[in-house]
Amino acid sequence: MNFNNLLALDAASGALTACLQTASGVLHHAPTSTLPLSQSVLTCLTSLMQQAELDWDDLDALALGCGPGSFSGLRVSAATLAGLNSRLKLPILKLCSLHITYLQADTHDQAWVVEDARTQSVYVASFQHNLVLDTPKCLSLAQLSQLPSASYLAQQDPKKSLENWQEIPVVLRRSEALAKAVSLSAGKKDAQWMDYPELNYIQASQAERMMK
Repeated sequence: MNFNNLLALDAASGALTACLQTASGVLHHAPTSTLPLSQSVLTCLTSLMQQAELDWDDLDALALGCGPGSFSGLRVSAATLAGLNSRLKLPILKLCSLHITYLQADTHDQAWVVEDARTQSVYVASFQHNLVLDTPKCLSLAQLSQLPSASYLAQQDPKKSLENWQEIPVVLRRSEALAKAVSLSAGKKDAQWMDYPELNYIQASQAERMMK
């Protein structure tokens, strides 16, 4: 799918990350606001559009980091794009937030992404450049300890469970990795485009569990 202007958003790590790809280049958002995510996300996106001197109708597509990750971050980012897209009716590129983290290492080597999911559990996935070697899943810390030691990186990791693993340093800003994820994913034949945000929660919220 071809596009000139694409606005991408990810908040799976809990911090807001956004970028705007245009024919002239990429604009990045660096999280600086101390306001809650729900109060800063639309201001951030509007600022990127103003910097590029674009109107909302100039956008060709949107992209969203769909998790797994921070429950609140995913909900806020998805709701924001859904609200914007209720009028724009643009295709939304579905991105794996763990792959965005992997791309921050700026490597083609195989590595795991291991993110703290709280409640004594982690989100994990294994990647090599643009290949998914092990699909995202949620494991208990006991299950994680049964995996062979390997190279890994994370935004927030349970280091006590990774003592024999080799941590890879983060090289790229998350907004740069987000832009890279868009470029790598948008041109793939199996790229996942959606009309409405779909999230990989993996774990339901406490309220959702009580409803079952």
